[in-house]
Amino acid sequence: MTRYVATGAWGTRSLPAAFRQAAATYAGRTALITPDTRLTYRELDARSDAVAAGLLSSGLRPGERVLLQLTNSATAVVAWYGLLKAGLIPVCTLAIHRRLEIEQIGRKSGAVAHLVQADFPGFDLAGLAQQVAGLLPAMRQLLTIGAAPDKPGLRIEDLQDQEISDTEHAGLLKIAESLDVHGPAVLQLSGGTTRNTEDHPPAARRVPLQRRPDRQLVGPHRAQRARLRAPARPQRSAHQRPCTPPTAPAPHCSSRLPQPTSCSP
Repeated sequence: MTRYVATGAWGTRSLPAAFRQAAATYAGRTALITPDTRLTYRELDARSDAVAAGLLSSGLRPGERVLLQLTNSATAVVAWYGLLKAGLIPVCTLAIHRRLEIEQIGRKSGAVAHLVQADFPGFDLAGLAQQVAGLLPAMRQLLTIGAAPDKPGLRIEDLQDQEISDTEHAGLLKIAESLDVHGPAVLQLSGGTTRNTEDHPPAARRVPLQRRPDRQLVGPHRAQRARLRAPARPQRSAHQRPCTPPTAPAPHCSSRLPQPTSCSP
């Protein structure tokens, strides 16, 4: 890391600050495409701001950790950037993880909230989150994507369309500037070669969207882009399967800037 910083290849901005600059520069360009949604950088920036403000209003605080069990969706991308803008630390897990894995990961990470894909086919992840919450003293907030309005939990869909005040916006800017760029941005899980899931925090909050001396701000360099792509899924047991990459909340998403993000169903 020291060598990259010394050469200027590794910047010093936090991830939300870097994204906000990119969103301002490419505001009218397409940032995200899914089968049913198309968002510009301006729209993605505004929606993720609203999510960040809503999460903070719900009682979550910068530096706290949030378990993620999500699938491909535009809302998942919005939620991802909302978490980062709120200064929260996503803990990436798999939607196929069950009570044993989630309890262990939640306990070791100290997560205080759990964001789940409530409409995950074939399994009730919201029910799992409620069960695990009873086992983890630190857990206090259920967040959902794809849940019906009358179901438990705070729905990301309800947050992303809210208008935020000037005071809330100023607070988000302050968080982005105050984040420790040498601290963890995300807890990324790796099955490794052992039976135990391991936590691997990315080196810093400033991995993607760096301005390198030899080119303009265009997104992660080649080595980092390789990490953004979903890895192949080898035929291994569930606890050894690779986790969703930290900067792409759903598999098969490319977050290269300024190119659009494309998510396959």
